[in-house]
Amino acid sequence: MILIFYLSMVLVHLISVDIRIAWAKLLLPRDRAMRMVERIAESATEFILRWGRKLIGLDIRQEPDHINLPDQFIVVANHQSLLDILAALHSFPGKGLRFVAKRELGRHVPGASRVLRYGRHPLINRYTNFRETADILSSFSRLAKRRGFNPAVFPEGTRSRDGSLKKFNPGAYRIIQTRTMLPTVVLAIDGGSKYSHFTDFLRKNDYLYRTRILGVIPAPESKDEIKKDLERAREMIAGQLEIWRSPSSAR
Repeated sequence: MILIFYLSMVLVHLISVDIRIAWAKLLLPRDRAMRMVERIAESATEFILRWGRKLIGLDIRQEPDHINLPDQFIVVANHQSLLDILAALHSFPGKGLRFVAKRELGRHVPGASRVLRYGRHPLINRYTNFRETADILSSFSRLAKRRGFNPAVFPEGTRSRDGSLKKFNPGAYRIIQTRTMLPTVVLAIDGGSKYSHFTDFLRKNDYLYRTRILGVIPAPESKDEIKKDLERAREMIAGQLEIWRSPSSAR
C-alpha cells in the first residue's frame, strides 16, 4: 500500500513537471526556458529521492569525495537501473548534466521525456546506422561546448541487471571527446540492480544505492588518449565496486 501511495505521488509530481516545462517553453525566452528545465529536473529528482527515503526506505548514499570539479567536464558512470540518471543528478547538483540516452525515453515517459527533449539531451537510436548516431552526438558536442553543458555517458550501453560491470563501448564517449576534449569525471554507482524491475520493489529490500565521485582524469591532449582514459575510468569503477562488495564494507 505504501509503495502504491509513493508511486502515485511520483506520477502526480511528474505530470506537474510536464505542465511546468510546457509553460516555461511557452512563456520564457529559449535560454531562460532551458535553465528552468534544469531547475525543474533537479527539483523533481530531490522530490523523488526524498520521499522514496521516507516512504519505502530508498537510501541513496552519496559518499564524500572531496574532489574539486573542473568548470566543464564529461561524466563516465556504470549503469544498473533507470534511477542512475537521478543518482547522477543528485551527485552533481547545478552542473547542467546532459545524458546520452536512448531515443525511446524521449517519448511517453511522464516528466522525463520533456526534460530530455527540451533540455537538449542527445537521444540516439541504438538500432540505427552509425552515421546518424555520430551526427547527433557531433551536433550535441558543439552545443555542449558552446553552452557549457556537462555530457554524461553510460559506456556499458545498457543496464547491468545483475550488477556486474560490463565492457565499456567507446562509441559515444569517443565521439564527444574528439570534439570537446574535456576532463573526465568518474562516477561509481552500485545497488540499482536490486530493483531493475518494478516487481523488485514488492519484495523486502534495503534499497541501498551508493554513489561516489572517484576522481578527475585530465583532458586528453590527443585522440589517442581518449580510449586510454575510458579504460582507466572503467578500472577505477571496477575497483570501487570491489571495495563496496567486500565483506568488510559497511552497509
